[in-house]
Amino acid sequence: MSQCPKISSRIDLRRLLSSVGIGCHESKKVILSAALSKGFRTVGSVRSAPSRSSQLTNSEICLTWPEYLALRKKQRRFALFTTIPSTTLGLGLGINYFATIEAAPTDLIMGIEAPYIYGISTLACGILGYLIGPTIGHAIFRLRVNKSVRTEMQKKSGEFYSHIKKNRVDPAQSIVNNPLPDWHGERIGSLKDYRRWLRDQSAYRRKATQHALTHHFVLGGPIHGLGFHHTAI
Repeated sequence: MSQCPKISSRIDLRRLLSSVGIGCHESKKVILSAALSKGFRTVGSVRSAPSRSSQLTNSEICLTWPEYLALRKKQRRFALFTTIPSTTLGLGLGINYFATIEAAPTDLIMGIEAPYIYGISTLACGILGYLIGPTIGHAIFRLRVNKSVRTEMQKKSGEFYSHIKKNRVDPAQSIVNNPLPDWHGERIGSLKDYRRWLRDQSAYRRKATQHALTHHFVLGGPIHGLGFHHTAI
């Protein structure tokens, strides 16, 4: 069996075609079809690359609970770090503006002495800066995080808050001297923090139940859930 010659260029291909009796015009068609088929293979390989990268991207945006809680903790830190300078800036601007206004003690604004109004306005500037700070921090955090990650965080946030609503203490069981323990779950930044939060909710629930039992025994009212009355001594 004869071995096929190795073709290294278009010139070699044209010589081979002329040797087997194919003319110049027909040889150009053969060369063009070979180039087109090679180009289609190249384009096909290039087009297949984005599909693989898109599959890789879709697999990367799936957040686990530890990753979500870590991002949530980082977002809260951004809000905290921007709240401090915004509050200081608002308070400083208020002092700088209202301290330069000359007002006599007899001047009244809405029936109140002007110095008191200026002091309240200065505090209002600080409170305004305190409220704007978290919004700025959240905006900076969103700029630093990929859009697909933000979308996944929104989905996880819905599931997270449903868990919080399901397991947190009933506000009707609140005790005056013992406030509700992190009712919104703001301090949860890891699975360890979440388990600690669950333990705090259970401990508060037991304490509230004991407080309700003591209250009913002392006052002689009905003990809900036990079905009898206790007479106070």
